Amino acid sequence: MPLLPKPKERQLFLYKCSFDGAWCRAQLLPNKQVLLVDFGSKEPFAEHKSKCFPKRLAHIPVLVRHCSLAKVFPSGVLWSEGCKKFIKDTCDDQELLVLVKSFLKKSPMQVNPCLEVEIFLKHTAVSLSDLLVQKGFAKHTEVSHCPMICNDLFSALIWSKSSPLSHICS
Repeated sequence: MPLLPKPKERQLFLYKCSFDGAWCRAQLLPNKQVLLVDFGSKEPFAEHKSKCFPKRLAHIPVLVRHCSLAKVFPSGVLWSEGCKKFIKDTCDDQELLVLVKSFLKKSPMQVNPCLEVEIFLKHTAVSLSDLLVQKGFAKHTEVSHCPMICNDLFSALIWSKSSPLSHICS
């Protein structure tokens, strides 16, 4: 398969992932990052790691789903590093129950419509949103929204090959 000179934004292509060296389906984002469309992780774009997308795979739907936690938003402007670490520490190696509360209109930056979700730790039935509020990382809201700050929290932190979310939500 030939290497690509440089893919266009949102064009599907194959990209050699830095975490395991496997070839994965990807899209180029406007910020010159690569979105691995079946895992949700992002990497800086490197031209030498891309190659043409085989047409025989074009019919397979993208598995990543942009998500926003239902009824909460960050305490600050963005999700803090402390919040991301708390979620990673809390959710890693846990079974999660993800309830889709609503489908929100997608923005031009998104591959699929945003899913407003509520996440529970399966073994305790504790809501991740409630934990974030209790720890001061988030505040409750009655407004449904799917801002990029929420999407970035999940696509950069939770969606990965080893994450329970990648298996539950895809």
